[in-house]
Amino acid sequence: MSAGSRKWPRNWSAAHLTRLRVLRACSCAIHAAALATLPPSLQVLDLQNCKELMEGASFAHLTRLHTLSFKHGAVDDSMLVTLPPSLVSLNLEKMPHGWGYLTHEAVFPRLPALRVLNVNYTGVGDAAVTS
Repeated sequence: MSAGSRKWPRNWSAAHLTRLRVLRACSCAIHAAALATLPPSLQVLDLQNCKELMEGASFAHLTRLHTLSFKHGAVDDSMLVTLPPSLVSLNLEKMPHGWGYLTHEAVFPRLPALRVLNVNYTGVGDAAVTS
């Protein structure tokens, strides 16, 4: 995808890419159905600048995912609870004075491997910190 938000093809599937390790889909409008077809082999997922909310999106099936970037993207509280325990690095940074979907009630699931967490300019509060 080139610069600027692009619509993700509705019938796109990565189910046949059983050995896919890295997907960089920046500045696009990937939808939950396409995300659900990503193989469990995926280790790096870059959704930077994906500003359309992916309602119903889940990362739970990505059991080997270690790096996820939603920098300047649209992520909400419900997506956080689906993050796999394999995550080592998570970037949820928002633009200063930008819009965001994370609230003070947002919580993280148990992420025992997490070593890097960027929540600059997000709406997370005490609930996320204590989780």
